[in-house]
Amino acid sequence: GHVVSMVLHSGAASAAQWAVEAARLRAQLPAEVQESLRREEEAGTTSSPAYQQAMEFFYKRHVCRTVPWPECLGRATASISLPVYMTMWGPSEFSVTGTLATWTVEGRLHEITVPCLIISGEHDEATPAISETLNRGIAHSRMAILAGCSHESHLEDWPAYRDTVTEFLLGAAPS
Repeated sequence: GHVVSMVLHSGAASAAQWAVEAARLRAQLPAEVQESLRREEEAGTTSSPAYQQAMEFFYKRHVCRTVPWPECLGRATASISLPVYMTMWGPSEFSVTGTLATWTVEGRLHEITVPCLIISGEHDEATPAISETLNRGIAHSRMAILAGCSHESHLEDWPAYRDTVTEFLLGAAPS
């Protein structure tokens, strides 16, 4: 067997574009949240409660808008290995200083030749601009932005997510 179609959920083609979009989203946060992030980053205290509280504001806006967060998401985030995350990405979504800082596949997207659904949320940290980069680079792709959702759109609006993916997969199935 071989791959006949792909679904890319809240993905990106480059760390650089992710960083640019994260900075744009950060600039839209309330001034006091931005100030807390800046202050703790300058002090090198990104593991402090104040920094984590400011990040939580961002996460509730751009990672999962469901209140409270679904139990499965709580379990997943609790099991993140911070040493691995810090090594690969950096101290936060906004500070791409790890081994992935120069990662990009933007110039290789044309190598994807199967039908591809690019799906993300309207308020996703993987912003519609990031999804559009994938969509432009993959010849047989289509993009779906789920209204009112963020990064965890499959948890926030399961019926819309399921229906969008199902419709795509049925249309992409070989005859």
